Amino acid sequence: LTSHQKAAIGEKTAHDEMVKQGHTPLGNTNGVYQPGQTGIDGVYKNASPPPDYIITEAKYGTAKLGTLKDGTKQLDDDWITGAKRLEKAGLSSMDRKAIEQGLKRGNGTVEKLLIRVKPAGTTVIKKIP
Repeated sequence: LTSHQKAAIGEKTAHDEMVKQGHTPLGNTNGVYQPGQTGIDGVYKNASPPPDYIITEAKYGTAKLGTLKDGTKQLDDDWITGAKRLEKAGLSSMDRKAIEQGLKRGNGTVEKLLIRVKPAGTTVIKKIP
């Protein structure tokens, strides 16, 4: 598989898993991988809060969370709120504000998940602090 195919499988499988759990996709979250497009893979309204919001990053196989030149890693609070990522994810201003405040306060209203899709199709979900 090419890296694009792996990314597409990862995002689709992660999205399907979140929807299966009853979470509501927000903004542009649809599980469709777009080559060359960077940013948040998924933002969901939790089916049974808390937390109110779940932000996901999908990885296939042994792929690692990316690190920016400034040392910020994918799913770090600063990564989520930086570079207009929440806006680019198509979220309403109300949802963006709630997520930003939740991350700032660390009050448990926002959960960050790394969803790893194994080549056999199984998923491993890891909560990121």
